[in-house]
Amino acid sequence: MSRLLPRRLRTRVTLVATLVALGIMTLAGAAMLAYQESQLFDAVDAALQESIEEISGESGIQFGQARRRGGAEPQRDLDIRFRGSDRSLQLLDAEGEVISASGSVAGESALVTTADVLDDPEESVGEFATVEGNESRYRIAATGVSDDRVLVVAYPLADVDESLETQRLALVLGIPLLSGVLGLLIWFVLG
Repeated sequence: MSRLLPRRLRTRVTLVATLVALGIMTLAGAAMLAYQESQLFDAVDAALQESIEEISGESGIQFGQARRRGGAEPQRDLDIRFRGSDRSLQLLDAEGEVISASGSVAGESALVTTADVLDDPEESVGEFATVEGNESRYRIAATGVSDDRVLVVAYPLADVDESLETQRLALVLGIPLLSGVLGLLIWFVLG
């Protein structure tokens, strides 16, 4: 066992201090990443809630021209637009078929099942979920707009995912580098 540890005190202190610093920075980096993810999702959820409240205040949902999707029944585009926003909408019928869609979800299949929302519309308001679409991930909120219609507000998570991936990369590269620099500094100070 004693052969595994370096014999010189300087080497042992440098090694232990570097490993302790690496552990502390790794834990701090993981906590910072989790906090950042939480903050980003809270901001998206607040924007989704604001969108639902804004739409609920509308007198009704207006539809644009019908368009055909494959051989299926005409699908209508929602006329509600959010200025300067990536938010998109889907209007679903009781069977979960997309009646109308806008924005980045225009070609997507239904992002949510309608049964849970229609069974208890009051319960579903304020609930958020992350779903996989055909092209990207979305953060969604759904609410019943009538006895047989569900409105889904979706926000693409590409920007959130990119931000978190950039932060992960910075931590994966930065923490070992900082630990190495700290180890060299301790080595020279103890020398």
